[in-house]
This record gives sequence, C-alpha cells and structure tokens, in this order.
Amino acid sequence: MHHPARVVNMPSVIYVAIGMPGFIRCPIDANPPVTLVKWKKDGLPLRIDKFPGWSQMDDGSIRVAEVTEDSLGTYTCMPYNTLGSLGWSSPAPLVLKEPPKFSVVPGGEYRQEAGRELVIPCEAEGDPFPNITWRKVGKPSKSKHNVLPRGSLQFKSLTKEDHGEWECVATNVATSITASTHVQVIGTSPHAPTSIHVVASSTWANVSWEVGYDGGFQQTFSVWLKRERLGPHDWLSIPVPGGQDWLVVPGLEPETIYQFSVLAQNKLGTGPFSEVVTVNTLVFPISTPEPLVLLTPPRCLTANRTQQGVLLNWILPANHTAPIQHYVMEFRLGERWEVLDDSIPAGETDLLARDLIQEAWYEFRVMAVMDDIISDPSNVVGVSSTDFFPPPEMVEERGLARPVVAGIVATICFLAAAVLFSTMAACFVNKQRRRKMKRKRDPPLSITHFRKSMETP
Repeated sequence: MHHPARVVNMPSVIYVAIGMPGFIRCPIDANPPVTLVKWKKDGLPLRIDKFPGWSQMDDGSIRVAEVTEDSLGTYTCMPYNTLGSLGWSSPAPLVLKEPPKFSVVPGGEYRQEAGRELVIPCEAEGDPFPNITWRKVGKPSKSKHNVLPRGSLQFKSLTKEDHGEWECVATNVATSITASTHVQVIGTSPHAPTSIHVVASSTWANVSWEVGYDGGFQQTFSVWLKRERLGPHDWLSIPVPGGQDWLVVPGLEPETIYQFSVLAQNKLGTGPFSEVVTVNTLVFPISTPEPLVLLTPPRCLTANRTQQGVLLNWILPANHTAPIQHYVMEFRLGERWEVLDDSIPAGETDLLARDLIQEAWYEFRVMAVMDDIISDPSNVVGVSSTDFFPPPEMVEERGLARPVVAGIVATICFLAAAVLFSTMAACFVNKQRRRKMKRKRDPPLSITHFRKSMETP
C-alpha cells in the first residue's frame, strides 16, 4: 500500500565509537521509496557539507569518516517520497563510546587433522564489555563448534566443512571489530573447484577453474560435460593431464547447448562437483577468402669478384602486392646463415661485400621485406676468396692499374701493326710501278719464227 515516508523505531540514543568510522541512521518506511532525507542537529538544519569527512548515503543515513567530539549533539530526521512525509523523527542524542579492543587475537593459520579437537583463542575488552561471536567467511559451517566463555572458538571434532576463513567479532553498543584466521583441515577429500569459466567456439570449449583445497594430498581433475537436453546419466568425463587448471574440450557440435562441471580427486576419494556452467557453442564459421598477400623472392642473384670485394646484383621480385620496404642480404661460411645487411634500401639492387676472409668459400642469398612480411630466399650464389686482389693502395704505388696497362699495350701493338702493314703496302706498290716504267724504255724484241721442215733431204 502506498503511503508517505515516515520514521519508525528511531533509537532513543545513538552510540558511535570515537576515532572510528560511524553512521547516524534514520530508520525509514516508505512506499514509494524515499527520495530525500532532511536532518537537524540540536534543532537547526544540518549542513553536512560543513563537516569534513561527512557524507549522506543513498538511504539518507549520515556517514562520518572519523568520529570526533564534533559529532556530539541531538539529531532528528524527516524522510520524503513522491507522496510526501509524515514528519520529523523523535530526537536522539549522540553519545561517544570507546570501541572494543582485542586483548588476545587468533593466529594467522591453524592446521589440524580431521576428527581432532581445535581451540582458537580470541578475547576482547571495553566499556561496555563487548560480546564475542565467531562466523565463517563464505559458506557457513554445518559442523558443531562452540564459543567458550572468554571468546575462544572450539571444534571438538574437525570436519571438512570447518576448513576456511573464520572471523572473531567483538561487538559493543558503539561498533564491532573483527580478527580473522584460517583453519586448514588435513586428511580429507578435495574441496570443489570454484570460479568455473568456459569459453566456447563452434567445435571446442576451453574450461578453466580455480583449484580448491586438496585435503592435504595431491589432487587430479576431470572435466564432465553433456548436452543440456540429455539426462543426468549421460555425463561424459575427460581426465585433465597433470595438475593443470584448464582443459580444451574438442569435438563439440556447433550451435549446441552444453553443460560443464569439474571434479577433483585425491587418494582419499573424490570431492563434490563444482557448479554446473551452461554454454552455447557458436555457429560454424563460413570461410571467407583472406586478402591475397603475395611476395615472391628476388631473382637472378649474381656475385662478381672485384678488387674492392664481391659485387652482388639481383633483380626485383616478380610479384608483390605492396611496395618493397627493404632487402636483407645473408651469407654463410659453413652451415649457419648470418645477416650481412638487413637494411638495404628498396631502390637498390646491388651490394658490395667487403673485407672477406681470404681462402674461404662464401655463399650469398637475398630476401625482400614487404609490410613486415619477408619473402623466401633468392637463389644461392657462391664465390671463392682464394685469389688475391691487391688492395687499392698497392695499385696506386705501382702505377696504373693492370686493366689500364693492358689496354695501352694493346693499343700500341695495334698501331705498330698498322704502320708496318702500311709500309709494306707502299713498298709493293712502288716496286710494281718501277717495273712498268722499265718496260716502256727498252726496244721491243724481234722474234723470228723458225719452221722445221718435215721433208726428207
């Protein structure tokens, strides 16, 4: 039933612990929910922003970061909702109290075998005298335990359920304080794995979990799965290799709902199953052709020995789908390839390899790089460094280079041959001319023809 906001059961006294965080609460009954709460301190409107460390909560309560004497006073509150308010609360004076203090705190951890007794000390003092209780963090313990008169926790017979974090809580009218400890129960079956996480694709699932307490012995795991529509007797188990906390489950059907659980086991038996996680495998992907990325190796690598070193030349790759970024030249003397130069500019197709070891066989190959993709190597060329090439300074000391000298000698020989040939030709022509002139000066010869008679005398 809808009604205006009202205050119910306002405490007659508000107790807060000095030097600690505290709350000044306004107990409200409102339907629709409260939208605004106004406060007065000592009969005057309370300006919360005037007090450092003070803030108003969503439910209208006042939170004090550290209680001091500035908090002293008498408080009243008036809540509002969309239907209005039924008025101010009764006044409640605020009283400062000392918080309880622990005189004996529990240790950080206790280890005890299952079935044995365990007593964990905890004592507190204060004015008024605090009340001590114990609570288990997380899942409550179903075993029997007692709180002794001075506040210690007693387990007469430890069980597997007693394992975990425990808190000693000391409470008085002002506030509560806590001290925590960890109880480790040895000699039990493993605890259930927690935080099961399943990532599914179309045909596989990656199952991971947080390992529970092993009970004091080495534990192993198995992953259990079934299709959701199948019955409770259709679970399949897959052992997990080693002590890993994950498993990839293959062979699943696309677009199918599966359930997964994890089970732990040690030499004393199996623990409880973990929570069941339900996932739906994905649709089988339709393959789409990836964009073509093509980079063929550089071609026709050659090696020519010069006086300065080995001159390596190559031709650009025949095909590449993006501009070449640079080239990488490698060499080897034995089995292992090593980098000679890994930043040859894309515009260059030659490289001079200097300072080679004498009397060694070198092999070279070149690769192209495009968009962080490296091509296959080019053809391999080999060259021997056995022959000695004089260094440039020796050539300069001796005179002209050997190819230049050879050219000069060849030219001189050619010219000499040409002169000799010309001289011989001139002599021959002159000799022929003299013979003709001599024939013209001599008289012609008279030639008499004799005829031998065939007659007989």
